Amino acid sequence: MLPVYVLSLRRNQARRREIKNHLGKLGISFEWIDGVDGRKLSPPEKSDFLSDDRQYFANGPMSDGALGCLLSHRLAWQRIVSSSESAALILEDDAVLQPETKDALSRIEKLAGKFDMIHLHHTTKRPLFGRFEISETQSLSLHKYNPIQNVAYVISRNACEKLLDLSLPAVFEVDLLCQRWWEHGLATLTVDPPLATEIGGTSTIGYPSTPQVWQNDTIRHKFGRYFNRKKASVTKRYLFRRMSTDVMSRLARD
Repeated sequence: MLPVYVLSLRRNQARRREIKNHLGKLGISFEWIDGVDGRKLSPPEKSDFLSDDRQYFANGPMSDGALGCLLSHRLAWQRIVSSSESAALILEDDAVLQPETKDALSRIEKLAGKFDMIHLHHTTKRPLFGRFEISETQSLSLHKYNPIQNVAYVISRNACEKLLDLSLPAVFEVDLLCQRWWEHGLATLTVDPPLATEIGGTSTIGYPSTPQVWQNDTIRHKFGRYFNRKKASVTKRYLFRRMSTDVMSRLARD
């Protein structure tokens, strides 16, 4: 089966016990990736990791927890790149998997080389596009918008290498970065119906309940955000048909 890595803060022993028991019941073995607690990073460290360009894309600074989450996923990507693995499953420690996940992963493993990322979790109520069946009940589809988070996803080594290059200095949170397929060009799919959900409750990642805002926000920054939102909307609409055709063709290849 595909290697499985679980991202978790070392101090969160209760959450670790919970997901360890859950995966044990499903017969899924895994390795821990000790997550980065962004709240413990020093101001100079945060400054090194963050990009000033973010103000031209986002309405507020990245939270400490979100930065830690990005750095944690990077540790998993680095582990995959430094290994002989062609792909692996990455889970955050609040993931809950369906009983049929192990069987689906064995089917996904056979598609190695034909995808870059496959998300097991999505929350969209909008229609998904394309359909490549991997079982009688599950299929792989594409998303034009942003229906997913990085709670549970299979990622190829090539995708890890590209995301490691693109992720720092950080402009986007890890889930938003991975969703921007029209920029990074990664073949990104989602399993439908989803195989993963979240426990819910208080996030240990640390997204603030009240979004942060920029302290010195200029007209130039505001116009930049407006322009970049419009550019992204037009670009993904223009490229989606070509991308979906290419991805489905890759999956169907012998």
